[in-house]
Amino acid sequence: MRALVIGGGHSAFFVVNTLKEIDPNGEIVIVETTIEKAGMAQKQFPFAEVLSLEIDEILNYVKGVKNNVDVLVVCTGSDALNLRIARAAVEAGVHRVISVINNPLNEPYFKKARVRLLIDPYSIIETKLKELLGVGLPVKIYEGLEKRVALYSIIVPKKIKIELEREPHSVYLLAKSKTKITAEFGMDLEKGDVLYIFGEAHEARSIAEKLSSKMKKGS
Repeated sequence: MRALVIGGGHSAFFVVNTLKEIDPNGEIVIVETTIEKAGMAQKQFPFAEVLSLEIDEILNYVKGVKNNVDVLVVCTGSDALNLRIARAAVEAGVHRVISVINNPLNEPYFKKARVRLLIDPYSIIETKLKELLGVGLPVKIYEGLEKRVALYSIIVPKKIKIELEREPHSVYLLAKSKTKITAEFGMDLEKGDVLYIFGEAHEARSIAEKLSSKMKKGS
């Protein structure tokens, strides 16, 4: 895989390392806007090619390499700059354009520019707060496919055994503990385990609420 990463900082650190993990033999090019940042990036990521380009040069560079890049990830600290570069990449015909969003409120601007592959690292804050502060309560962490599919999570408040009365055909259960992951319709759960309920939205919600109620009762 040939990947082009525009930007540095905290987001780029995770982006580049993840790309390396996905494809250890892939080619990664990192573009920074200053010589100083480029130097730091080269020390952090010795396996990558690092370039220092100004904004206008970046836009021209993206257009020039559009046929030689499998994925372009924009992750600067500025959403305005991310949008500008991502839009140019989409218009140039880059195969896959992904942008990190620093402010979730800016998502509509990216979608309007046809930049649809977005990473919002801050969206997890709301989910984790709800999970940690509402132990035992179901938290919806995903809803998609025109709201027909949903994923719920519940942090288990105490040791309990759960077993569904009937095996649902459109919902899957998965529990994550410190040592293992279990995918069954009946399981022994320990305090602090995370239970995931995924499948048809209405049924997933119903089962999540039933299991949450069962955990509260402790039966």
